[in-house]
Amino acid sequence: MSRSLAFTQSEGNYSFFVAGHTYGSHTGENIGLHPPFLEKLSTDIDSTFFALFLTGDLVNQSTTASWNQVKTELNNMSIPSYYIMGNHDANALGYTAFNEKHGGTFYSFYNHSDLFIILNSTRQERSISSDQVDFLKGVLTSAGTETKRVFIFFHELLWNSDAKYRGMMANSRSRYAQMVNFSNFWSEVFPILAADLKRNYYVIAGDVGGNTDAVSAFYDTRENVTLLASGMGEVSDENYLKVDVSTDTVQFSFIPLNEEITMLPVYYYAVPEKPDTIIGPVEIIPGTQSISYRTGEIFNATSYRWDLPAGISGSSNISSIQLGFGSDYQFDTISVCAVNKGFGESEPFKLSVKAEGYNSFFLNRENSNLKMNVSSKNNEINVHCLSYKRQTIILSVFDLQGKQLYNERILISEGLSTMNFEFSHEQQGIYLVSISDGIMRQTGKISIK
Repeated sequence: MSRSLAFTQSEGNYSFFVAGHTYGSHTGENIGLHPPFLEKLSTDIDSTFFALFLTGDLVNQSTTASWNQVKTELNNMSIPSYYIMGNHDANALGYTAFNEKHGGTFYSFYNHSDLFIILNSTRQERSISSDQVDFLKGVLTSAGTETKRVFIFFHELLWNSDAKYRGMMANSRSRYAQMVNFSNFWSEVFPILAADLKRNYYVIAGDVGGNTDAVSAFYDTRENVTLLASGMGEVSDENYLKVDVSTDTVQFSFIPLNEEITMLPVYYYAVPEKPDTIIGPVEIIPGTQSISYRTGEIFNATSYRWDLPAGISGSSNISSIQLGFGSDYQFDTISVCAVNKGFGESEPFKLSVKAEGYNSFFLNRENSNLKMNVSSKNNEINVHCLSYKRQTIILSVFDLQGKQLYNERILISEGLSTMNFEFSHEQQGIYLVSISDGIMRQTGKISIK
């Protein structure tokens, strides 16, 4: 059952709080809300705050005593509160508490012209059930043109089903491996929001901070959608989220429960951006050691991961590295990722490095996405193809009279692909090797001896 609550009037700018995993520690003795949260929040509330949103796991054990305790604690605060269903809350007593307070476990209301939508990510396991998808569509369709901002709340980090977040350490049930086979966020929810470009969406979850190895906050943006999470319970930087809304801006800040902790700006708590460069020589003398390479600093990277192919040696977890090249090194690719501990790693930036004198040919157009190197050894042709995207190419070999000896369409991945062709001794001589991406062709001569 769901309903739309009455339009809430408020004058001027406004603020609200969002708190996730609010029962706190699994081993806590409290039956209601996390005591450090209650203590801290009581000092922060003033007349500018219009609401407190509790993004799931309000109680550890969903009992009558627990729900009565939560109700009493919230009644003692001079601020309206809104429940969001978490997995710890989802039993008959929890549904009764939600029905009594909100008339259902998913609902919506307005403050000024801003729309607030509460969804239940436990009604269908770690997903948004079909009736709620319909509810979401209906509420957004009926919203007036003056509604430019929409705040959506649920418990689990449903967006973690995207492989981008495979290293993100939310609470256990919100991690990628536990989410990828359940969540319909990217297939059914996000497309609704991303198609509505006239509005900005702020999607806020609360399933963080509740495991000792979990992060306590999260932030990302995808098109017109901002993703946020905040939580508490078993980490030193447990916190809740403060949202400040004005006519033209929405600002977010994480409020630590521990006064000795300083929370960083929200955009720190994210998967790092992809490095945009590797600075170092692209042509080397085989056998050379201690060649320096470095990438630009990524502001929220706690370390860096360098990936090296066979024939290149070195080790580093910072933004620079010293590399050694084997005596028979010819051509390959090095890459680097930025890592933010607990949040994952960026996509890699890749750099091709060749040996001095190694035959190289490039497509004759600016910013080509396809590059080729060819070499030969004995009666074998080696074609090294570097592509900056997954695509199909046509690979051909001709003799000097133009006779085609080989032709094949090949699907190559992003990065370096290697293809080998053996020729018999009767086929000694000069050959033309070409690759085409369907628009331009690149050709190089090779000698088979």
